[in-house]
Amino acid sequence: MIIFDLGRGEPYACHNCKQTISIHQSPICVRTLHGELHIFPNNRKYTTQITCKNADITNVITTGVVVKIGCMNRFWVDVTTPCQVSLDRDPVNGSVYGLKAHRELKPLPNKRIFTLDDVSIKKISYRPWLEMHITHMSVNQDGVVCVDAQEL
Repeated sequence: MIIFDLGRGEPYACHNCKQTISIHQSPICVRTLHGELHIFPNNRKYTTQITCKNADITNVITTGVVVKIGCMNRFWVDVTTPCQVSLDRDPVNGSVYGLKAHRELKPLPNKRIFTLDDVSIKKISYRPWLEMHITHMSVNQDGVVCVDAQEL
């Protein structure tokens, strides 16, 4: 399920969708006058392509609008505990989980920044909210909607 939030009323949930996400802008690396290298990972930007069999979505979004998309795809973060976790993007409600060594999932706080004390958790997984500009939208003869969007 993908969620589209236009910022006016209830978000629109779209089922039977497929989503691909790719990096469209990599983190910025800056070298100081003293030769130190600083990496700004939060500067990473994404593009996405969504295909959906629900043609009603064309009544909700159109090319050119800006929406927050609650992604289907999960982002992963490696952690060493205990630590202060800072996720790159706001998480979709109820999507933050810790992965323990034996592939057991543990629900974690639904916050962008939180303290992790459980030393058995090695990775954190979450579905991000991405604020995106709809760059293209089309419907094929089978009624499948294709949406292209780029993160702001």
